Amino acid sequence: GLTVLLDHGDHYYTLYAGLSSAEVRVGETVSAGSRVGTVGSHDGKPAALTFEVRKNADALDAATWLGL
Repeated sequence: GLTVLLDHGDHYYTLYAGLSSAEVRVGETVSAGSRVGTVGSHDGKPAALTFEVRKNADALDAATWLGL
C-alpha cells in the first residue's frame, strides 16, 4: 500500500502505511481532522493500517501521543 508521512514540526512525524489511496500531496498543509487517505484490502488480503509516531527517526509510544 501507500505511505503518508506528516511533519508536525519540531522533528515530530506521524506515519500512515498500508493505504489504498492517499488524499494529500507532497508539500500540502494538512489541517487537524483532515483525511490523509483510505485503507482498503488489496490483492484479497485484509486491510491493515500501520500508524507510527516518530521523533527524528525514533518511534514513540503512539498511545501516549493520543492520550490513551
